[in-house]
Amino acid sequence: MKKEILIMGIDQGYANLGIAILGYQPETKNISIKETKTIQTYPTDEMSVRLKKIYNEVKQITKEYKIKYAACERLFHNKTQSNGRNKSANIMYTNMSTGVIYLICGQKNIQMKDYAPTSVKKTLTNNGRATKEELEIALNELMNKFGIEVHSNHESDAIAIAITLIERELK
Repeated sequence: MKKEILIMGIDQGYANLGIAILGYQPETKNISIKETKTIQTYPTDEMSVRLKKIYNEVKQITKEYKIKYAACERLFHNKTQSNGRNKSANIMYTNMSTGVIYLICGQKNIQMKDYAPTSVKKTLTNNGRATKEELEIALNELMNKFGIEVHSNHESDAIAIAITLIERELK
C-alpha cells in the first residue's frame, strides 16, 4: 500500500490566509482532511509584522506535517473592481504573502503549484466559468462525499485548490 501524500492548499491573502492540509491515498483515491486554518492579521499592524505572522504560522504547519505538494491560486491583476476601486495595492500585498509561501516551500523542498481560478472552477464544476455559487455547491458536495468539514470561505477555497492539485497532478 502506497503511503499517504500530504498536500497544503492555500488561499493566499494578507488579512486572511486560508490553509487546508489534505491527505491523499493514491491506491484508494481517498481524500482526508488533516487540518484547516485561517491565519488572520491585523490591519493596524505594519505589513512587515503581518508577513512575519504569516511566515511563522505557515512555517509551523510545515514542521508539523510532512507536506509533499502545496498549491495556491494564480493571481491576476484587474485594474479596477466592479465598484471602480483600484486593486493595485491589494494585489501587491497579496503577492507579498504569496512570496512568503513560496519561500517556505523552497526552504522545505515542497513542490509548489499554482492554478488559474478557471482551472479550480473547471476541476470542481466541469465549467471554468462557473459562478461562485456553483463552485460552492460543487465544493460542498465533494466535502460531504469525503466527510470534510469547513470553517470559513478561506478554508473552503484552500480545500478547492488542494483538490485541484490532487485531480490534476496525482490521479
